Amino acid sequence: MPAQAPEAQGGRAPSAPLALDLRGVSKRFGAVQANDAVDFAVRPGEIRGLVGENGAGKSTLMAIASGLYAPDAGEIWVGGERRRLGSTEDAIALGINMVHQQFMLVDDCTVAQNVVLGQPGGPVLKMREVEAGVAELGERYGIEVEPRARVGSLTPTERQRIEILAALWRGRTVLILDEPTSVLAPADIAQLFTTMRRLAGEGCSVVFTSHKLREVIEVCDSISVMRRGKLVTTVPREEVDAEGLATLMVGKRLTEAADSSLVGLEDSEGAAAAA
Repeated sequence: MPAQAPEAQGGRAPSAPLALDLRGVSKRFGAVQANDAVDFAVRPGEIRGLVGENGAGKSTLMAIASGLYAPDAGEIWVGGERRRLGSTEDAIALGINMVHQQFMLVDDCTVAQNVVLGQPGGPVLKMREVEAGVAELGERYGIEVEPRARVGSLTPTERQRIEILAALWRGRTVLILDEPTSVLAPADIAQLFTTMRRLAGEGCSVVFTSHKLREVIEVCDSISVMRRGKLVTTVPREEVDAEGLATLMVGKRLTEAADSSLVGLEDSEGAAAAA
């Protein structure tokens, strides 16, 4: 039986357990300390940004949260209970799903087949019912897809929609999006943000990792900043701008254009102009 969360830790109300609570999580790969005693917690219905330079530890932390990696130290709490995530299947069973930057789809299968691929009951599900369910789910969250289309014929934007639908099909407690706007046009980014807000309105927690800082500020309720494997701060979006986030990410005020490009300020400005 999973351990129960302490009734009062850090002022948390026992009636409102955190959707995801990583406590003192550490992970090392050889000589590289990817995560160093990281505390990261997300409330139900919150959209949380997670930013940091390349190599700051964002992807590793989210891989731990989604069961892809086991932490070397620390605890994982989900919904107020301590859990051990030995695999992505363990995380999925708790409603924690991650949409990776690199797509994990089978080109020869249809959209509907990819959505249920690898899920319990997948081989015995009636495909017509799956197709109808996928279409209904897409309509509910504003994700336009053709359930019978072959994935190999789709654009990167359409492929990402399938990845998100597959995650929503599996469960909607915590949705982790890793650099989801990197392949999207401005109109598609706006639609993604609408989907994220709709999910949050239903109580799903959304974690949004990105190097496009202005997008993070636009859509997130709060933003966590990682630097060299540590989580240095979490701030409400109203209290920070893109330049301030960049300073927190690198630990110093940016003075050159090259520094700005390293943390995505130039990309953010370009996206804002295109919109």
